[in-house]
Amino acid sequence: MSSSPREVAESYIAAECSHDTDEILRHYHDDAVLRMPDQEVSGRDALRRFYDENAAGFPTLEIDVRTVTAEGEMVALEWDALMVDTEGRRYPLSGVNLSKVVDGRFEYVHSYYDLTPFGASDS
Repeated sequence: MSSSPREVAESYIAAECSHDTDEILRHYHDDAVLRMPDQEVSGRDALRRFYDENAAGFPTLEIDVRTVTAEGEMVALEWDALMVDTEGRRYPLSGVNLSKVVDGRFEYVHSYYDLTPFGASDS
């Protein structure tokens, strides 16, 4: 696998779109943390469950990477995504992943996006 933070982030996006959980997990350290607006997932087993459940609930995932900026161990990746659930409902999202890559794998990924497409509100 690629080892620069930029290469790891870009490779991860391709793996995530393919729903290949084993390939996705190759991008994470065993004790890595994935933090999102509504939850935090820590450790290999929890990450596996998260990605398997996400793939089952949203069999279509398309991500367009808009910008990637990397410096040292840190990488910021701006993206637009379309998730389609099992009933054909479409969920367009835009966001940013801020990640730390150590020894070619994520120590953490903090993903920032608006939950409004999923029915969440600010109140």
